[in-house]
Amino acid sequence: MTVVKSLENVEQSKKVGFLYLSQEDCIEAGGLNMDGTLEAIQKSFELHGRNDVIQPSKPVIRWGGPETEETRGRIMTMPSYLGGDIDVAGMKWIPSMPENPKKIGQPRASAIIILSDPHNGFPLAIMDGTIVSAMRTGAATGIAAKYLANPDSRTVGIIGAGVQSRTQLMAVTSVFKNQIEQIKVFDLNEEKTRQFAKEMQLELNVNVVNAASAEEAIRDSDIVITATMSTFPYVKGAFL
Repeated sequence: MTVVKSLENVEQSKKVGFLYLSQEDCIEAGGLNMDGTLEAIQKSFELHGRNDVIQPSKPVIRWGGPETEETRGRIMTMPSYLGGDIDVAGMKWIPSMPENPKKIGQPRASAIIILSDPHNGFPLAIMDGTIVSAMRTGAATGIAAKYLANPDSRTVGIIGAGVQSRTQLMAVTSVFKNQIEQIKVFDLNEEKTRQFAKEMQLELNVNVVNAASAEEAIRDSDIVITATMSTFPYVKGAFL
């Protein structure tokens, strides 16, 4: 009798609803809007500066040593809480598998985000985090450039021609609107570099050229961005 009564109470209790957002849903909601992302990231930095953020160290699942991680990859867990008028807790689960593009024709990184109400613990949203993660990372560079780069910056040098490089350039050109005149890009994959330069020139309406080396991309650039999985240093002080 007690068991039956408990079940009845469960059925009569208030239902909890939450949003489920696919990657397509995130894009439709404005996930590729860099100006909006820059605004959100700046606000998060301001909250961090006011100590209105809880950000524990991220647990990482690794298989074996550095050599194993380089081939098999890792999974990072990023929990945090933002206060202020945001007042949301969340976690990003983000695997990074370097062999994905070559082995299965899929991106290296993917992610899922869970957002929770910090007052009752119930979920607010479960959503794709791949677009959010890529845009967030690019926007962090954009905000850094906004406050740290020379205000009259005209030339950008970028190392890497992957997804991250796209959002990095989206962010910098959004911050320096109609100001960036040339972008020099270098990647070890020459064909990938040529395609990247062609696509970004059309998307950003900025002259994007292929650099023959990392040094060529870096020298005489007002802003230098590195977006690679390199295991060795390739930026030398003399280049700057």
